[in-house]
Amino acid sequence: PDDHNFFQSKLVYQVPLYTGGQISGYTEISRAMEKMKQLDKADVLSEKVYQTRKSYYDMALLESSLANLKTILANIITLEDMIDTMIAEGYAKEVDLLEIKAKKANVIRLVNQMTSNQKLLYHFLSFLLDQEVKQITLPASEVPMVALDNVTILKRNLDIQKAETGMKIRREMVNVSEAGYLPEVGAFGEFGTADDTFLGDASDHKAYTVGAQLTWNLFSGGTDSSKIEQAKVEELKMKTQLDLAKKGIALRLAQIRTEIESYNGEISSLESELELANKIYESYETRYRENLASMNDVVIQQSLQIEKILALQVVKNKRNERVFALEDLANGAQ
Repeated sequence: PDDHNFFQSKLVYQVPLYTGGQISGYTEISRAMEKMKQLDKADVLSEKVYQTRKSYYDMALLESSLANLKTILANIITLEDMIDTMIAEGYAKEVDLLEIKAKKANVIRLVNQMTSNQKLLYHFLSFLLDQEVKQITLPASEVPMVALDNVTILKRNLDIQKAETGMKIRREMVNVSEAGYLPEVGAFGEFGTADDTFLGDASDHKAYTVGAQLTWNLFSGGTDSSKIEQAKVEELKMKTQLDLAKKGIALRLAQIRTEIESYNGEISSLESELELANKIYESYETRYRENLASMNDVVIQQSLQIEKILALQVVKNKRNERVFALEDLANGAQ
C-alpha cells in the first residue's frame, strides 16, 4: 500500500498511591539534609562570633595590662628625675641612674610589644567584621561565666545536633531499604486521539483509560535483605558515634569547668600579690629617698611588679580562653 500519515496523541497521568514508605522516607531524608546545611551555616556563624568576642576580651586584657605598665613607667620617669636631682646634690650615684634607665627601657619595650599586639587585634577585627575598625568599646577584662548547665549545653551543641540529624537520615535509610519487601500500588489515567491529521476530528476519535497497577517483587536474589542489613549497620555505626560524641563533650565540659575554677583561684591570688607588690614598691621607693635602700632593691621590686602584671595577664587569658571554649561547646550561648 501507499504510505500515509498517521498521528497518535496521548496524555498520560500516573500517581503512586503506596510505595512501601519510600516516598515519605526520602522526603524525611531531604528535610534532614536541609537541616544539616542549616547547621553547617550556623556552625560557621558561631565560629565568627566566637573569634570576634574573644578579640574584644583580648583587647580589654591588653588595655588593662598597658595601663598598669604605663603607671610603672610613669613611676620610673619620676624616680629617674629624682635621681638626677639627688646626683646633682651628691646623694645618689651614676650607677643608680643607669639601673633605672635600663629598667625604663625594658618597660618601654613591653609597652611597645603590647601596643603592636593591639594593632594586630584591630586588623583581625577588621577582617572578621569586613570593615575597618580603629576603636572599640572595651568590655570587662574577664568573660562572664556561661550560665548554662551541662544538659542544656549538650542539647544546644551543633556537633551533637549534626550527629542526631545524621542518625535520623540513617534510620530513614533503613525504612527505605525495608520497602523492598512491600508492594507498590499506583493509579493512572490515559487520554488519547488518532487521525491522519494532527488532532483531526479529536472529539470523534478520542479514547481514555483509567486503572490501577500493583507491583510486587517477590524474589530479588537476596539483594533486598543485603541492603537492609547494610543500612542497619550504618545506623548502628552512627548511633555509636553519637553516644561517643556525647560522652566526649561531657568529659570536655567537666575538664573546662575544673580549669576555670583553678584559674579563678590563681587570678584572685595574683591580684592580691600584685597589690602587695605595689605597696612594697612604694615602700622601697620611699626608703631609697631616705637612703635606707639601694636602687638595686627598688629595681627588684619593680621587676616583681611587672612579673605579677604579666603573670596576671597570662592567667586571665587562659581563663577567658576556657570560658570561650565552654561557650563554643554551647555555640555562642551568652
